[in-house]
Amino acid sequence: MEAFPLASANRVKLIARTETGKAYTMLTMAQSEDLDIPAYEWETSIDARVRSSHNHMQGVIVFWHDPPSPEALIGIKSVGKYHAGNIYNFGKTQKRGASKVKVKYVGESFGVDSLTNGEIYAVLGVEFNFLRVIDDSMEDYLYDATNPAPMDRTSNGGRWEVIEDDIKGTLKKIIDSNRFS
Repeated sequence: MEAFPLASANRVKLIARTETGKAYTMLTMAQSEDLDIPAYEWETSIDARVRSSHNHMQGVIVFWHDPPSPEALIGIKSVGKYHAGNIYNFGKTQKRGASKVKVKYVGESFGVDSLTNGEIYAVLGVEFNFLRVIDDSMEDYLYDATNPAPMDRTSNGGRWEVIEDDIKGTLKKIIDSNRFS
């Protein structure tokens, strides 16, 4: 009798992880579509709990319109086609957009893992007056669209130059509209 509450709690955790992963995947997909980003890079948490089929997918570029079947790719029984994070018990699978949208940071370098003068960075999205950029830490962070600088203002920061924009010119519009307002 005591195993039943434990089994129920474990089942609830499994469902919560699965549904969280599906919601995160759908949100990432919608943001990518808004920015005309057709694909993402499959990333895993790279730990002992990662399925062998997911380890095989590490670093693979996956197009949103064509999800893979990771199990079939390594010759084991397939559970179907799905995107990273869109499967039961997904753990810590992460996705980062294979972004065509890129900016160059021009200004004072700051932080060990922040922004470096002259470096080109992938932009994953635009949120209000901020760009979500994969910085030197290889993580995505929000930076001001017109004056990217550290929050503590220990540096004057700099500005962005658009290297590659989406077909709508989203980056140019947000950077220019904020720069001249």
